[in-house]
Amino acid sequence: MSMGEHTPIPANTDPLSSAEIYQKSRKGVFLVYGRLPDGSYTWGTAFIHDLDGEVAITNAHVVDGIQGPQAVFFDGTEQPVVVVGSDPCADLAVIRVGGALPEGSVRLPLGDSDTLAPGDELTAIGYPVSGQAELGARAVPTTGLVQDLGVRASVDPSLPEYVDAIQHGATLRPGSSGGPLLDNKGNVVGINSMAGPADERGHNYSIPIDAAHHETDKLMTGEHLNSLGWTLTPHVTNRPRADVESALQEAGYRGGMFVESVEPGGRVDGRVQVGDLVSKLSNTPVNTQQDVCEVVESTLPGRVMTADGIHVFSKPTYGQFHVQWRMP
Repeated sequence: MSMGEHTPIPANTDPLSSAEIYQKSRKGVFLVYGRLPDGSYTWGTAFIHDLDGEVAITNAHVVDGIQGPQAVFFDGTEQPVVVVGSDPCADLAVIRVGGALPEGSVRLPLGDSDTLAPGDELTAIGYPVSGQAELGARAVPTTGLVQDLGVRASVDPSLPEYVDAIQHGATLRPGSSGGPLLDNKGNVVGINSMAGPADERGHNYSIPIDAAHHETDKLMTGEHLNSLGWTLTPHVTNRPRADVESALQEAGYRGGMFVESVEPGGRVDGRVQVGDLVSKLSNTPVNTQQDVCEVVESTLPGRVMTADGIHVFSKPTYGQFHVQWRMP
């Protein structure tokens, strides 16, 4: 399915208040949650792109690597979701709801992010939840102005660098990722992705919808782009226990990426396990998601990739490994 294969909803042309935008849009936005292999839960937001196909758009970092992903809608009902396609280096994913959408669900109209200018009013909608007890929480709107356009943003080492982001003042909090950024007419002009660091409070970043079009068209066909078949999280933001950290340092490991999930039956299943530390991909040191993306994006299909690291929690503990596989 492609964005061009069904009749688009005409973009709204009349300015609306932020309250009107929220009321018209909230039934097209839902919560996505799932469990990571370590047993913890993770949350994010998605918005409906196709009512007939129950298809929605979100960030890749919301759904990649999670088990049993579920959607929670405006009326409190839940449905399972499946990832149709994702690209962790563009941080975009297309998901499909595994059952009927609740009555009253709406598809959000897409706008034109190229028409934005600094000072334009924006509304972000998301589910900024912090725990399972809050799964009944409602979608929350925040408002702000466009601060800058075409921004290169690299704030979180667990996320890729955004090369053409919308920087704005509509507050994004954990759980808001993947939700829609709407212009003053209620059209989607961006996909909310991350807030700035503490010393840049008030700066938030969204992927412009115009830049996302080409990518999501490919993802809707079922492509998984720039995928290793496993997900990684930076050592620098996920420090292990003191004894584990000490053992890693004694073995000469002071950076790298921890394996967060491994695709069952995938390219490295059985050879790399959750909790292992990867220090190099194709002989290149990796310490951030952007480091990983630079290696993966430069590897042509069919070429062999390698990973070097150390087993941390699997047997034999602290034994080094070297694995290789062929990129699809």
